Amino acid sequence: MSLRLITFSLAILAAISCPGKGYSSRTVRIAAEGRQMKMKVLRPNGIPGPAPGILWIHGGGYMLGGTYMLGMTVAPMLAETGAVVVFPDYRLAWQSSYPAALDDCYAALEWMFGHADELGIDRDRIVVGGESAGGGLAVALCIYARDKGEIPIALQLPLYPMLDCEDTPSSADNHGRVWNTKRNHWGWRHYLGDAYGTDSVSKYSSPARETDYAGLPPCYTFVCEGEPFYEETLSYVRNLQEAGVEASVDVYPGNVHAFDMLQPGKEQSKQARQCLMDAYQIRVDPVNVGSGFSSLGLHAPWSGLDNDTRFDAHCTAERFFFRFEVSDSTLMLTEPFTKERDVDPEDRVEIFFAADAALEQPYFCAEIDAMGRVMDYKAQFYRQFDFDWDFETLDIRSEITPWGYRVGGSVALEELRRLGLKPDQGCWIGVFQGETAPGGEMLWYSLVPTDDVSPDFHQPKVFLPCRMKPAPQRKGVVVYPDDILSLGLEEWERRIDQAGLDVIGLHAATSNDPVDTLETFIRSAAGRDFLRLCERKGVDVEYELHALETLLPRSLFESHPAFFRMDEAGARIADHNFCFTSREALEAMRPQLERLLGWMRPTTHRYYLWPDDKQHKYCHCPQCAPFSPSEQTLIFENRLLAMLREYDPEATLAHLAYHQTLPAPSQVRAQEGVFLEYAPILRDYADPLPEAELTALQDNLLAFPPATQHILEYWLDESMQARWKKAHLVPLVFDPAQVARDAALYRSLGACDVTTFATWLNGDYIARFGPTDALFRGYAAALR
Repeated sequence: MSLRLITFSLAILAAISCPGKGYSSRTVRIAAEGRQMKMKVLRPNGIPGPAPGILWIHGGGYMLGGTYMLGMTVAPMLAETGAVVVFPDYRLAWQSSYPAALDDCYAALEWMFGHADELGIDRDRIVVGGESAGGGLAVALCIYARDKGEIPIALQLPLYPMLDCEDTPSSADNHGRVWNTKRNHWGWRHYLGDAYGTDSVSKYSSPARETDYAGLPPCYTFVCEGEPFYEETLSYVRNLQEAGVEASVDVYPGNVHAFDMLQPGKEQSKQARQCLMDAYQIRVDPVNVGSGFSSLGLHAPWSGLDNDTRFDAHCTAERFFFRFEVSDSTLMLTEPFTKERDVDPEDRVEIFFAADAALEQPYFCAEIDAMGRVMDYKAQFYRQFDFDWDFETLDIRSEITPWGYRVGGSVALEELRRLGLKPDQGCWIGVFQGETAPGGEMLWYSLVPTDDVSPDFHQPKVFLPCRMKPAPQRKGVVVYPDDILSLGLEEWERRIDQAGLDVIGLHAATSNDPVDTLETFIRSAAGRDFLRLCERKGVDVEYELHALETLLPRSLFESHPAFFRMDEAGARIADHNFCFTSREALEAMRPQLERLLGWMRPTTHRYYLWPDDKQHKYCHCPQCAPFSPSEQTLIFENRLLAMLREYDPEATLAHLAYHQTLPAPSQVRAQEGVFLEYAPILRDYADPLPEAELTALQDNLLAFPPATQHILEYWLDESMQARWKKAHLVPLVFDPAQVARDAALYRSLGACDVTTFATWLNGDYIARFGPTDALFRGYAAALR
């Protein structure tokens, strides 16, 4: 096949494969080595946030090609990745020899990085790839970028790359029709210019000259076993692996260079493209369960049904946590639960873990019923199970609810690693639910939709790529405005730095109008200065307060007594809280809620509008009486969140587990967006968390998504140690060992978001007892 015919064929294939109307395409020109370089920029329409960015470099032996080739590799990737793609029209070797092409490609990378915000690109997910000579340039660019240290590259995809200017066992005496020894010498001779055949060839021109592969980005590639670049491709991957860089290569039979582009309809080409997509997705665009993943509704297209079962997952540095909240109106349980034939009629959830997208390595499953019983197994091959194997570190809790059941569990990441998975780099999970229909038929649901006509979950396409890389643990303090005003911004900047604070919660004491103090502060010059300080330091600001007396003024009692709670004797009373099931009372709160939202703008969109801080002050009316204080509060929170989202669509709302609301709600289901705030005020801080409170916390973690849970502690709370009387101020008793022990317990249960009251550690406290630096440094060290 002549080079002219190859070029013509590639152009035709590119035209056929051009991106669809789901993407916008524009041509830009940038300055590159004293000239204007043309580039194509392809951007998906309507991407919700920063997307991966791909710099794709075309092939052609350094002598051929151009932006007309963008459709062959880039278009299929666009269709599946939602990435922004930059495609540079770099100088070819017949125009200018090395380093022209590399300089142009680095200029494109610099422009892409510098314009990331404008392009909608996530700077931490930039991929560099290309085919053939474009693959060689991609490798050279990764080496060059690593050495310069200016731009991070998340992944390299050099497909059958042209890396070695000297003959290798596969490029010497090669007579391939597409690319062969003669054409290889021709391309290198023009690209290297005067350096060709000398010892002065740079590693940036012929990357096979590199000797230090450490610190390069992870790599995936594929190649044919009989093509010229077979040996140099395998050698490059081996060098990366020996340097500790994650790298893999798939080898396909045959000797057609660029087979996937020239023979796109062949099964081998389709397989290569799918493996490329899998490698890209698992390393660049997986579901990040570290900071929390949530899905509402599983799919059963083969039965025409979906449901509203909720699945949540997240991880800490030690464990992967998952939770199912299952909607199941016909719960079926059997005895025993030990063998596959026993399990078949059981209603249950299943979670699979796999090391590879093709399920060619052993994959692992836990089937869990509504009573928390587990049958676990591994599969060596398709549906060939080993039932003698079990998860050693699997921990399960369950509860049967009025609408179905809940299952929560966790497994140690170290065990997943021992099983051959790489949870922090990327692995695959399958999430399924089995439910017995009234007629006895088993209905199956899957997290990942499928077009199958019958359910089959032992197949790659229903597995989800994920990365179990935990988000950094947040830590914060909750303080009064006076705690800020009495010290000034300079002292608070020091405290932020000393404690490594991520969040500061502003609090108001209970009074006739507890909100007024906060509003006055926020609207003042000092308050605005404090908010600007937090913004500059990257600290989130939230507002945590008992708000019901403000939301529902007691002055409404005379005209609307039914808005307020009924006591045990059957009398309506306006002392605290209100009738939580009253929709009319909720609607009456709207004017005050609008007033709050006029100035209360938490940077996290997390709202803390607590019930009143009094025990035995919940409603006993016929509608509320069947529900516990926790459940009454949750009924209100579910409805209040819907109202909040009319004003702030991103709002989430805390459910405070505290005093009487410490027991978990079991009759009421939390709406999506209601998160747990656990505040163990009744504990003795000289001792570990008592068993009863630990059980309450675990029960709440089953009722609410663990990934969003918020721990509100009292480790630095001078107001509590002084019994909330300023006349009783005492030196704060702070035990770093206790805090570290508590923090380790919370982490073991999945908590990543911890704040503590740090009230009254203000100017008055410092004047009486001395500096607080050690307290804030100790807090930071204990949570580290």
